[in-house]
Amino acid sequence: MIYCYLRVSSRKSTDRQSTESQRAALQSYCDHRRIRPRWFEDYATGRNLRRQQLSKLLEQVQDGDTILVSDLSRFSRSVKDTLALVEKLTKSGVILTCLNPSLTFDQTAMSKFTLTLFAALSELESSWKGERIKNGLQIARDSGKRLGRLPDHAKRQQVKAMRKTMSVIQISKTLNVSPQAIYYLLAS
Repeated sequence: MIYCYLRVSSRKSTDRQSTESQRAALQSYCDHRRIRPRWFEDYATGRNLRRQQLSKLLEQVQDGDTILVSDLSRFSRSVKDTLALVEKLTKSGVILTCLNPSLTFDQTAMSKFTLTLFAALSELESSWKGERIKNGLQIARDSGKRLGRLPDHAKRQQVKAMRKTMSVIQISKTLNVSPQAIYYLLAS
């Protein structure tokens, strides 16, 4: 059996993260080979193996199965976790195939070496991203920018001002929140 695994860190629409590009790449790969895979899709960090769909996938795979991922970083962001997970899979006869770059991980020595190298690069990339975010936030703080959510009283004032010219539905779409949240702010 062939399984496709997709993952992004967040489902929030404000984060603009989507599994669409992963799905398109994997679907194209499968269509070209006339494969009908089973799909597993997570919205969780790759630094943690406690992911609902990954757990379900790991329960189902067995000897002779293949797991397809668009990119190794979609599978895991930690070298330790990646190596342990892939070793567990390959010892069970499961193959992990990564589309970008085109690699297949099994029990061979070269496969283990390549996996270690790419897992380390994925973790390094993730760490650098975290550092860039921290640096950017510090620069914003140092320049006097206010970070984080608006206090409720500021939101309430903003919504009340908008309510003079807009409907609750229009406000909720503009602020990307539910109409119930707008009613809550107006009532308080």
